[in-house]
Parts: sequence; structure tokens; C-alpha cells
Amino acid sequence: MKMRLASLGAVFNALLINAVCFPILFLLYNFAFFEKWSAMVVVCLMFGVYGGNYALYPLVTATLFGEKCAGSNYGNIFFFYGVMTAIIMYVLGNSHISYQTINYLILGVSCTGTLLVIYVRSVYLRRSSE
Repeated sequence: MKMRLASLGAVFNALLINAVCFPILFLLYNFAFFEKWSAMVVVCLMFGVYGGNYALYPLVTATLFGEKCAGSNYGNIFFFYGVMTAIIMYVLGNSHISYQTINYLILGVSCTGTLLVIYVRSVYLRRSSE
């Protein structure tokens, strides 16, 4: 099943919205003073962003690697996601880095991911319009 260019552009736009929303929500959660109910709303929105990304991964994987290789690459993405999460949790858990520094690291990684989504989206849309 071939997807039209407009629908693929919509997938990348949705991925870009998710990539931009997470650093903003992360800043709201960490650097603003909340009551308990507002912190809960921000956390629920952050989980919504995670869920949106998980829903978009199969389409993006098929777009970037082709429909024949999408299944194996999709599995590789989640395998390495799990391995790196375990390694990072182990390293940060056994270090003497402060909670605030860890938050800044996560924010930096989130902003880097947003820039990568912008780059991949622009390259893909430029190549598909040629």
C-alpha cells in the first residue's frame, strides 16, 4: 500500500508537533511552580506526546527505510531504545549528578531530537518533491 505525499507530509508534521511539544512541556514541568492538579495535567500531556510518537513510529520507519525493511528496522529501533534507556538509567543512577543537571541533560537531548526531526522532515520533503 503506497501512501500519498500529502499523507506522509502530515505524518512528519505530526511528528514535528510532538517533537516541539515535549521540550515545552518538560520546561513547564521542571521550571514552573505548580499545584498538584496542574502538574498532573502536564504529566498526562507528556504521556500523550509519548503515545503520539509511538503511534507515528511505524509510519516514519516505513517511510525512511522502505516498506520491505520497515518491520526489522522498527524492531531494531525499539531494541536499541530499550538498551540505551537501561544503560542511561544505570549510569545516571550510579553517578553523583544532581537532579537539576539530569533535567538539563534531558532537555538538551529533547531539543536535539527536535532539531533532528526538523532536518529529516525537510530532507525527506525536499527529496519527495523532486
